[in-house]
Amino acid sequence: TIDNNGLFTAGRTAGTYTIRATSGKATGTASVYISDFNNTNLATGKNAWASSIQYNTFNALKANDGFIGSRFSPKTNANEWWYVDLEDMYLIDRLVIRWMKTVVGKDFNIEFSADGREWQEIYRTTTQPTDLIFDDSEVDSNGHTVNQAIQTIDIDHIGARFVRINLNHAQGDYQSSFWEFEVYGE
Repeated sequence: TIDNNGLFTAGRTAGTYTIRATSGKATGTASVYISDFNNTNLATGKNAWASSIQYNTFNALKANDGFIGSRFSPKTNANEWWYVDLEDMYLIDRLVIRWMKTVVGKDFNIEFSADGREWQEIYRTTTQPTDLIFDDSEVDSNGHTVNQAIQTIDIDHIGARFVRINLNHAQGDYQSSFWEFEVYGE
């Protein structure tokens, strides 16, 4: 249904809807897909580790503390990793990486594991992602703008307890850094 303000409300949780709009003699249609994503970040507040940290204030736990004003940053710009223990198995359908806008990962891969020992690669890129959404609307606790480049990676419901990102090489001479690494699923 569409209310008097033009707000569309889906009749079921997920699916494709065709919307027809009319204004005077002009008519148009659009298809809208409503997803059934679970919107609880499974990584928030869970234990996380990293191969190194640039400074103590940029430690591994900053990447999944639920606070957009803190971030994780490794010591170097190549061959670093960060991973989180979700504390239980989940079917993961989406990852969101909130990169620091000026140091987006250029060459990285993401792996899943059930036990933290055997890893399965589920995503890899050797070029800077092109599907980034740039957002400067968030501010940290000091009132400073948080410049982020948001990358969403859809996953085909793969089971995992551990999620790891291997930061193989960053753009330029700086190390990759992210404000939050989010994991969604059921």
